[in-house]
Amino acid sequence: IIQILKKADSYSLVLLDELGAGTDPQEGAALAMAIVKHLIDLQATCMVATHYPELKAFAHNTRHVINASLEFDLQTLKPTYHLLLGLPGRSNALSIAEKLGLPESIIKLARGTIHPDELRSEDLLDEIYRQRSAAREAREAAELAQKQALAFEKEWRAKAEKIELEREK
Repeated sequence: IIQILKKADSYSLVLLDELGAGTDPQEGAALAMAIVKHLIDLQATCMVATHYPELKAFAHNTRHVINASLEFDLQTLKPTYHLLLGLPGRSNALSIAEKLGLPESIIKLARGTIHPDELRSEDLLDEIYRQRSAAREAREAAELAQKQALAFEKEWRAKAEKIELEREK
């Protein structure tokens, strides 16, 4: 990272995976935000993968920075590879652990140690993701219905033309 920071400029594309990981989470998040802020000041283009809620909030509240995430299907426990611009990724650790069969008592104990503000944030993100998924499904259904209606219209126009030709004869 030090070498990247020495060479970075407005023509740079900087990719950082789990910036600030492997240390105290509070210090790691602070260090990650400071590094990203420095790169923003240099006008470098950056992509930063993180699990830090502080860095996600920083992105939300900072000009020229956009949160993004890859959608994850909790039913199949696989990524969908749909890029979601404007939405930070959410943690799925407890949901995945629950789906994989970790005892409910452990899940409940883990949930109890999460700060209530974080739970509210995750619940809000869950609702946004649910609404977004429902909207996508509704849009896909509407597009299919439109295609079917156009095909139906084309078929009936052809039938009407055939009837009109028969009538003229």
